[in-house]
Order: sequence, then C-alpha cells, then structure tokens
Amino acid sequence: MSRFWNSFYISNVCLLLLYLPIRYFVGSPQEMIINDDFLPSSISRNREFQVLVTGTMVLFVKALRCQTCESFAMTFFFFYKSCFTIVLFFSNIWAMFWYLNFCLIAWMLFKIPFYEAKNKFIDISTVSQFENDVLKGDSHWVLLFYSPINSDCIGTMSSWADLSNNYTTDKLKFAKVNVDRAVFLAQKCAVDGNSYSKQLPSLILYGEGKELKRYPPVGKNGELPTSFNYKVKMIVKYMGIDRIYVSTKHSE
Repeated sequence: MSRFWNSFYISNVCLLLLYLPIRYFVGSPQEMIINDDFLPSSISRNREFQVLVTGTMVLFVKALRCQTCESFAMTFFFFYKSCFTIVLFFSNIWAMFWYLNFCLIAWMLFKIPFYEAKNKFIDISTVSQFENDVLKGDSHWVLLFYSPINSDCIGTMSSWADLSNNYTTDKLKFAKVNVDRAVFLAQKCAVDGNSYSKQLPSLILYGEGKELKRYPPVGKNGELPTSFNYKVKMIVKYMGIDRIYVSTKHSE
C-alpha cells in the first residue's frame, strides 16, 4: 500500500474533498430535468443526485475492466472529478472554473507514478540484443512493449509483473521493452512507438525465431480491434502461454 502514498494520489483525494466546501458555499442545483411523477421530488429536481448516480453507474461498468488498483484509482478519480465539474456547472460557473483550474494544476504537477512490482522481466533495449537472445535462442519469449508515461501501461504493469512471476521457466522467458528508449526495436517489431498509442501495452510471443502471437492483435493495415481489454487470464489462453508453460515446466 505504500505505493499509493505519493503526491498523485494525495492530490486527487484532496481535489475530491475540495468539492465539499465549494458545494457548501455555492449550494446544490435544484432544476427540473426529469418530468416523472413517479419519482420523488428530491430526485427529479436534483441535478446533483442525477449526475452523481449516473457517474457512479458508469464507473461501476468501467471498473469491471480494471485489472489493478492503479487502473481503478485513475478511473475513479477521473469520473468523480468530471461529475463534480458538471454539478458545479449547474450551480455556479465561476466555482466550476476554479475547480477546473485546480484539477489542471494538479494534473501538471503530480503525475501518476510508474509502479514496477517484483518481476522476472529481462530488459531488452537494442535490436542486436533482441536478435541474439530472442530470435536465435531455443526458448519461447514474451515481450512486453510499454511506455512509462502511458496510462494503460501504468495501470496494468503490476498485472504483467504477476504474469512473469507465475509463468517464467527455463524455456519460457519474459522481457520488457521501453518504446521511448528502444525506438528502432519497436519499429522492427511493428509496434507503434508513440508513448500515447492505443497499441500499448503490447505483448508479443516469439518462438523458433519468429513471432507466433501478439496482443492486442493488429490488422494488415495496422488497425486495432474496436474493443479489447487487458484481462491477463484471457490473454494467457489467447496467446497459448499456459500451454507453453506446462510443456516447458515438465521438461525442466
């Protein structure tokens, strides 16, 4: 839990709590937007209630796709700050303006930390290292392409650490590639090296000197699936990592 005791999480908690004194001074919006005789007037006339309940429902759906505490925290902060901003828009436009400014300042000053849990990843940063270790060896390799400033990479990194810890054998190895530093290697492996690319993080399985599988899958023209998520168990089965693990573990 110590990883959550840093400026990013503290500043975002403070921003959420800041809404309470602001709301106390500006009051709650009370304007009819739902004309329904079956709803209590306290609900049908209360935009604050409507916005927060709607935001909570959307957050619940989004949270089902969160694999780590980091990804849930980022989603939680984003949705509730958005809800508070909308409520303040209906209450007092100047209060909304100042709240947005506080959020912007916190976003510029406090970045979410890149958490690297204990793992069995090998760092690969050059094309020659990739060719000598991955393509010419007799082991299967799973390469994780990531950027330390990409939100999806930050939110899923602890899951990949668990993946490497649980499935590494003498013949099944894991390596990670920082696309910000290994630009040419990312290009060679057909991974978009843009730090904010939707293709990151990417996992590629190599064996017998060639690529066997990758996630997320990429079309011939570089298009990504319209919808995908980073559920580790599903990715393990899709890429066949579980089968390789069983066969290589028994051969040790």
